[in-house]
Amino acid sequence: MKIKLLLYSLLYFGHVSYGSVHSESPPTLMVSTNEDKFERLTDCLAKSNNPSLLLPVGGSNDYQDISLSREVRQVGGCDAVVEQHNNLTAELNKRKTQYQKLQQSYLAFSSTVEKGCVREVTGFGNPVTQRNMKRWQPFGMWTKDMLFEKDGRIWVTVGQTMNEVLEHDSLAYFKTDKHYKKHVLPFSCDGNGFAVYGGYFYCNKADSRTIAKYDLVKNVKVVEQELPGAGYRDTFPYQYKSYSDIDIMADEWGIWAIYSSASNDGKIIINKLSEIDLSIQNTWNTNFPKTKAANAIMICGTLFVINADTTYPSYVIYTYDTTQDTEQLLPNNAIMFDNTDTNGIVQVESLRYNPQEKKLYGWSWYRQYTYDVFRT
Repeated sequence: MKIKLLLYSLLYFGHVSYGSVHSESPPTLMVSTNEDKFERLTDCLAKSNNPSLLLPVGGSNDYQDISLSREVRQVGGCDAVVEQHNNLTAELNKRKTQYQKLQQSYLAFSSTVEKGCVREVTGFGNPVTQRNMKRWQPFGMWTKDMLFEKDGRIWVTVGQTMNEVLEHDSLAYFKTDKHYKKHVLPFSCDGNGFAVYGGYFYCNKADSRTIAKYDLVKNVKVVEQELPGAGYRDTFPYQYKSYSDIDIMADEWGIWAIYSSASNDGKIIINKLSEIDLSIQNTWNTNFPKTKAANAIMICGTLFVINADTTYPSYVIYTYDTTQDTEQLLPNNAIMFDNTDTNGIVQVESLRYNPQEKKLYGWSWYRQYTYDVFRT
């Protein structure tokens, strides 16, 4: 096999110049087709302690594997050449590994550029009130489709346990509560951590650690998936509780599930999910307790945890970058999240990120807000 590797290297690079077999300098690659040097090297290797040899047939590019007799293999005499060949092979493999890593980094960076994730998040704008719906329940969620850029429909749920999704034709109709369609689910959902992505509704099925995917066009359940050991029904909720244990969200990279479990000591767990069948593609266990988080969002594969929803000021206290497998506790006020308006403290029960608009959609009691996302 060592001989094969060498001759494959010769075929690929042309010729290997080893210099003196006693030299301590590393072997160098030289482009050459000198048949005499090739034959001398082949002859030398044929006398080494290798059981087989790849030899050219009839001067063509075809090669055959032949076995060498024990007597020929015992002659030896090429140990230094073989040793340098092995060193060169190891160096080539090392360079190949380095190249593959660089290639992977390049592809990841290209994807990051394509998705608009190069610039870092530096802050969030003041909450802008879009609607005040006092006749409705204080808990709910509102969002646009997080995948379709030109889809202006508004999707709404109300209550901490519900089985209806309201479809408004536009933001203007949502503000006036007109022209909406009601989708009645064949199951109920807990909390307000839902996502609408590519025409599908994703939620935490009521009183369970199961997440479900529902087709908003065909009005049928597509698939469901259990999150292993996930807490539910206020076992590991956000600070405001309301069955906020399992939070399903979307960003530039797709669908995520944020939750916790006893096996992770109540600390936040991040799951990257398949948008097709909800299978878990990857998992990151963080060191931040979920019950100490006011809320959280995923932006460009990074989790941003907000410190408080009933006190001022509010800010991002913790981040976990899944693309780098790094977490960080941020100094106070490093990334501000304004939780006040003219009515006082804004207690956000639901916070959805729209990667197409680079905006947040927040629900605080009876009011619905949007927040700009600031980047460098």
